[in-house]
Amino acid sequence: PARQRDVGEVGRRAAPSRRGMDVVHKSKVTPPSVSQGLTAPQRASILMRMEANPRTRRLAKDLRRAMSLPEVLLWVQIKGRRLDGLLFRRQHPIGPYVLDFYCEAAKLCVEIDGAGHGAGDRPERDERRDGWLADLGIRTLRLRAGYVLGEMDGALAMIRAALRGEP
Repeated sequence: PARQRDVGEVGRRAAPSRRGMDVVHKSKVTPPSVSQGLTAPQRASILMRMEANPRTRRLAKDLRRAMSLPEVLLWVQIKGRRLDGLLFRRQHPIGPYVLDFYCEAAKLCVEIDGAGHGAGDRPERDERRDGWLADLGIRTLRLRAGYVLGEMDGALAMIRAALRGEP
């Protein structure tokens, strides 16, 4: 007899095991908050957009090794579920982008913006990126690097407010 698949489980069937039960290999599944009410092609489209390509993954790995001082200081405060028990990832690749910090449970991206984010075409690129993330249901909180350095308690309070959904 074949084993019953759990709701939301995706996989391919393997050869029967010694006990006669089919084994299901799990793969990544779209989070329920994103996939509710969507058709299968829409869910597939979201998964393809969220999946980072190998180049973006390598970039994220390099960025983890070369974090700026404000990023390192903030990471010390939020890593290991230290901020309200929520898990944050640092330099998290998603689609074509690398997010400074990402909390999947709250669908919140925290970006630390240095002086370069106000110059040239950077504000337009940031706006385009924030829109792309918003289409996936991810909110973006932008904090100035100088603010994080000088007012860590204030920066953490702003992150907590964003986690609660406050503007």
